[in-house]
Amino acid sequence: GGAVNETIAVPGGASVSVIFGAGEADAVFSGTVTADAGGFATLSGGFTVSKSTDRLKIAAAGVTAFVGAGDTGLRLSGGNLGVVVDTASKKFALVAGGSISLEGISEFSVSGTASVRINKLGVPINETITTPAGNVDISFPGSAEVLQVSGTVGLTISDYIDASATISVEKQTSGDITNLRVLASNVTAFLGVGASTPSTADDTGVRLTNGALDLQWTKNSATNSSYYALGARGTASLVGISNLTLTGTLQAERNTGPGAVTLNFGTANAADDLMVESGAKRFGGTATLAISGFVDITGSFGFEETTETVSGVERTRIKVAAAGIQTFLGSGGTGVQLSNGQIGAVIDKPAGGDAKYAVVASGTATLVGISGLTLTGTMQARVNRLGSAVDTSISTPAGPVLVKFDSADDVTQFGGSARLAIGGFVDLSGSFGIEKQGETLLVGVAGVEAFLGVNGGTSSAIGLQVTNGNLGLVLKNGSYALKTSGEVGLVGLTGLNISGTFNVQSNQLGTSVRETVWTPAGNVTVNFPTSEKILSFGGSATISVAGIFSISGAVQVTKTTSDVLFIDIPQVQASLNVNGLQVFEVGGKARFAIGGDDGFQMLDIGLTTVRVFGVDISAVAGALPSLLLPPTNAAPAPAELTTIVDGIDAGLLNRRKYLDVTFKSPGNAPLNINSILDTTPEFTLSGGGVADAQVESVKQLSGNTFRYTLVDKNTSNDIPLFRAGSVNLTFNAGSWADEAGVVNTAATDSFTTRDGKADTESSVNLGPLKLSGPHFGIEDFQFKPLKNADGSLKGARITITVGLGVDSAELAFGGSSSSLSTSITDLAGLFDVNVDISPSLQIIGGGLGKFKIDIGSLNVDVKNVLTADASGVTIQFNPEKDTNNDGVVSGDEQTTYDNQEILKLDSASLTITKLKLTGSLKPYKRRDGTTIPGLVVRNDGFRLGEASITYGGEIDFAS
Repeated sequence: GGAVNETIAVPGGASVSVIFGAGEADAVFSGTVTADAGGFATLSGGFTVSKSTDRLKIAAAGVTAFVGAGDTGLRLSGGNLGVVVDTASKKFALVAGGSISLEGISEFSVSGTASVRINKLGVPINETITTPAGNVDISFPGSAEVLQVSGTVGLTISDYIDASATISVEKQTSGDITNLRVLASNVTAFLGVGASTPSTADDTGVRLTNGALDLQWTKNSATNSSYYALGARGTASLVGISNLTLTGTLQAERNTGPGAVTLNFGTANAADDLMVESGAKRFGGTATLAISGFVDITGSFGFEETTETVSGVERTRIKVAAAGIQTFLGSGGTGVQLSNGQIGAVIDKPAGGDAKYAVVASGTATLVGISGLTLTGTMQARVNRLGSAVDTSISTPAGPVLVKFDSADDVTQFGGSARLAIGGFVDLSGSFGIEKQGETLLVGVAGVEAFLGVNGGTSSAIGLQVTNGNLGLVLKNGSYALKTSGEVGLVGLTGLNISGTFNVQSNQLGTSVRETVWTPAGNVTVNFPTSEKILSFGGSATISVAGIFSISGAVQVTKTTSDVLFIDIPQVQASLNVNGLQVFEVGGKARFAIGGDDGFQMLDIGLTTVRVFGVDISAVAGALPSLLLPPTNAAPAPAELTTIVDGIDAGLLNRRKYLDVTFKSPGNAPLNINSILDTTPEFTLSGGGVADAQVESVKQLSGNTFRYTLVDKNTSNDIPLFRAGSVNLTFNAGSWADEAGVVNTAATDSFTTRDGKADTESSVNLGPLKLSGPHFGIEDFQFKPLKNADGSLKGARITITVGLGVDSAELAFGGSSSSLSTSITDLAGLFDVNVDISPSLQIIGGGLGKFKIDIGSLNVDVKNVLTADASGVTIQFNPEKDTNNDGVVSGDEQTTYDNQEILKLDSASLTITKLKLTGSLKPYKRRDGTTIPGLVVRNDGFRLGEASITYGGEIDFAS
């Protein structure tokens, strides 16, 4: 039990020292040995072994530990070792630490510090073993078996990847195959040029940080071959490339083995698994690639490294491929978004030179952050900073992307083919190019096609189209200004032609603008000298129908929220020619409409000049009222009058006998159509312009537009439906709803009506005919399709309604000595002239359509022969049976045709002076209090009121 310190001489050998401290009873053994640690690691070095009652404790310094197979594996050197062995169970726990390196795998190196930790005791342990170089803690808090190498190391895979990480290593052996599994955290990885040098200043490529790594080494002792599969994930960045940045999450993959390997990164979640196929050498992931000051590109990226020779200089080339990309060009949330696209990029790094790049990206384009503008189409971003031409194809999941630039010039382009819609006002399409200048985007468009109308871009489009134009668009601060011009034409109206030049102008920036925008066809100047907000579509044009009818003048177009175009012609010239003969020519102001249920129709016209059959009767235009434009707030929130303009001719409303109204859904759900078609009235009519008009019925035209048919509430008087004055439509609260039950609020819409006749107090003499107080007008103009019985398009029909009237007219034959005098008062006539046109613009029919002539009073006096008087005369006829032009005469249409009144005469008298014979027709009052005219002649019969014949001479019944 005491201390011992003795030296024993050994014959023929070195002496042996025996040294024990007081109370030290354990046996101690020391020396240099090589050992196997549970088949996981081999250990070698100078060892000291001490034995207690039930355990052996082994301590060592300068230890070398090897984990692997043959000459392939991880070697730990220059470390300390501590081992505890349970003598009863022959199990042990081991901890060794030191410098680590990788052996036996070409192009792959590992450096750093690590530890080997093994616990096979099956129980927790916490021991400290003293070695000459320091203490080794053998601490395993759990009883589970542990076989691992862990530490912080650097990994270099040739020039492909340079990484650092905190690792743990597992070993598995099956027959000739030994696998080493390395799991790493806090991984930093690098793909590119410069990985083989200690400095990062020369690095050019993609760097991955804060990542995780799963690495599997395999040694096949039968073939004496080794290989590995690697997967790494983390945050990505681009280094060593000026003005090009990369942010996002990327994944590195490498497999030098003969087959695919599935890596799980040490988790049990199958979603984390990564299958790496043989030969893989790439980076990939989701990231944003930003080209400084130009465009940001987000998508699923993949990177590959190759070597290329360009102009005799060998350079490292990194190819970048991406699918499902999102690209944004703009500033502050305002700009062009490219989505669902693909990208190809080339990054070249010559030895000793700077890295350069070229990028091509394409996809679906939309405009964001600009109120009132929408953009749809395909666009492309192209940037070349290589300093050389390039022509290479890069594969993406969506297909190959061609990175091709024919010259070494720097290129910065963002463009393509797209359609631009301006707040439901006009659609523009063409080849777009976009340039960014600070916070402003300049958009240039060549080959512009601008469409203003309904159903743009479809086979059922109807409206105006501008072609062969250029456009300049300025985008800034969430708003825009633009200008474009080109040749104008009509779409969807067979036989109706428009020619001329139109322009689109819009300034919504709230500031003056002067920018020059480049387009492939030349520069476009966007110039607005004031901050006034402008939205216009107009120009100079001629509207014609197959050489028969033409309208020309300066044109301005306005689109309503009901998808109806109002075409204003402030100075109009219109003429009608039939068989080479000019029937009439007029000048003045006019407004037409395109769209809705009536195709192309006139809304209003005021005349300043009139020529009929070559005779100038412009004097009839002496009291022309101004054509009023609708106020800017004409469209109320819940509903809109579709084809009514302020200052409309009351006569037009009286002839049409309807109002078209477009309703808006009160809520977010679609409009409940039945809530309009029910018996509850949606509005009431009032105002000085409302005479005898009342609503009879309503029908749906299309969508949310409905036609209200008007009738005369008192047919026994001569009061029309409307007269000059104001008309108010009071929309009743709760009278319509959406499909979710949300009802409308009350509102009022108003417009004014006027007496649209151009008349004068002067007289016009046409030969023996003297017209006092004449008036003339184009009362209506419509252009509608004609259909065959099978529904196919037959052609189109132009209908012009001409109005003629006089306060009084006299025929004077032979001057004052004439025995014949004729006078007519309050004559008014309406005549429809129809021209039917085939799709090939040939005249296939037409002629005089329906007409109506009203005569207040008529007197014919043949001196000493006869006298005839009549009042309240109406002569009318409509030769059309197929009134809706659908190619079929329905039963209702036939009945209407048969029952139409041809002649109505309130009262008349005829006296034959020589014969002393007098006849008369008078109104007849029936028992029910109603009065019928003196004579009504229909297509299928007639009806008399009260008729009498009186003979004033003597009758001799005896003879």
